[in-house]
This record gives sequence, C-alpha cells and structure tokens, in this order.
Amino acid sequence: MDYLKDYSMLTNGMPEKSKKILFEVISDRIYFLKKNIGEINSQLDERQKLKDELKSNIDYDMCRIQTEIYKLDIMPDMLKRTTLESRIMDLCKEKRDKELSFWQDKIELKKELRKIEKELRTAMLDLWIIRFLS
Repeated sequence: MDYLKDYSMLTNGMPEKSKKILFEVISDRIYFLKKNIGEINSQLDERQKLKDELKSNIDYDMCRIQTEIYKLDIMPDMLKRTTLESRIMDLCKEKRDKELSFWQDKIELKKELRKIEKELRTAMLDLWIIRFLS
C-alpha cells in the first residue's frame, strides 16, 4: 500500500479547498478518459462496418466477374477469360490487403484503448484515495 502512503503524505496538511480542487481535476480526467474510451469503441465499430461493406463490395464484384467467366464457357474467348481471371485475382489480393489493414488498425486502436483504460483505473484509484483520506 505504498500508493496510499504516498497519497497520504501528499494530501496531509493540504487545505480542504485544495483537496476539493484535486478531486475535481481527477473527476474531470475520469470523465475525459471515459469519453475517449467511448470514442475508440465507436471507431472500432465504424471500422468493422467499413470493412464489412468493402468486403461485400469485393465479393459482389468477384461474383459478377465469375458469372462472366461462366458465360465464356459457352462461347470461349481466352483473352477475355484470362483478363477476367486476372481481375478476380486482383480482387482477392485487394480483399486480403483490406483485411490486413483492418487488423492492423484494430490492433492500434485496441492498444490505445488499453492505455486509456489503465489511465482510467489509476485516476479512479486516485479519486478513491482522496475520498478515503479526506
């Protein structure tokens, strides 16, 4: 409980008005951190929706192109078929790239979220200690 001891020494002899100001500052910090957590969670949701939409669009394009390839089975056109198959390969690569990009973005946002949650826990502990010592 060194943390409690350190706070006790810090606030010991501190005027009530100063303790109240410190309490308000930490309360504001907690509000700010909670707001940041909400914003990051919203960003994660938005990224997921965007990823799903992009993936759906790519899947649609792939299906459309595959349909064209099936039509070529009836009337063969090797050049067109090769071009369409190449386009499908490009779309598969784009889909993988989008997945990777989303995953990297999600990792960064989660890292930021963990950092803010840690700061929030510390601020809440600070607030509790100020109340306890008052």
